[in-house]
Amino acid sequence: MDVCIPYRPNKLIMLGVILFFCVCGGVLGYIALEGKTGLSLFRIVSLEPNGASIAFWLMSSVCGVFVIFAIFAIYVSYRNPKSIVFSQSELKFPKKGFSKDHIVVRYDEISGVNEVSISGTYIYTVAHSSENIELTTSMVPGKKYYDQFKTELEIRVNG
Repeated sequence: MDVCIPYRPNKLIMLGVILFFCVCGGVLGYIALEGKTGLSLFRIVSLEPNGASIAFWLMSSVCGVFVIFAIFAIYVSYRNPKSIVFSQSELKFPKKGFSKDHIVVRYDEISGVNEVSISGTYIYTVAHSSENIELTTSMVPGKKYYDQFKTELEIRVNG
């Protein structure tokens, strides 16, 4: 029996990214619109209020681009859903990015697994003959699916 685990960015993390960059962009845009503040970067670059206003508009625009990218990533993840598939003999793992291809790994080719925690984000690495596969907690809808991935892989590799 095949087991499928959804592979898409965690909605809460993506909404946090959108909210953060919306606030940053709004604050930077407000400072740019006000035009009363100069800018000094490590005493190397100093800008008068007019020049600083342009720099703040630029930073605000970059924040806007990040928001658009996050919204696009959410849209793509729901329009073209991907999933990790555990079959009887192999693991099908989506390639990163916007690719529709999968990495297919037979369980007997897996040489090891490793889990690392960095600031509360868990990264599970599966080593095999051609390349390593990494699954982070942010790329599945919740910790439940991350734990299910670990459990299914352990059952199928260790038999």
